[in-house]
Amino acid sequence: YYVAYEGTVTAGIDFNEVEINIDKKKKIINIILPEVEIHNVRVDMGTLDYIYVKSQKEQDSISQEAYKLCKKDLKERIKKEDTLYDNAKKNAISAVEGLLKPWIESIDKEYKVIIK
Repeated sequence: YYVAYEGTVTAGIDFNEVEINIDKKKKIINIILPEVEIHNVRVDMGTLDYIYVKSQKEQDSISQEAYKLCKKDLKERIKKEDTLYDNAKKNAISAVEGLLKPWIESIDKEYKVIIK
């Protein structure tokens, strides 16, 4: 059989690993973000749709096996999906920037924030 499925992948960074370096002379704050990690991979079991090659079997007897294979497939596919990692990194940068820049600018507008 073949099976189609829908899944959800959650990716992001560990904010506990963010590094902050302050150069007071140059008035620069360097924020170094950790690498993006995959936090959760979920296959929606309700979306499993089967195409049988030889004969239709009882779906319940193969659903657990198919679910495990779909989850394994999704994990393999995200390893090749650079866009996912790029978007997660951009979102992390935007979140850090949105949280810190207004606060830093309210303290001293001369400081420049660089997020990597």
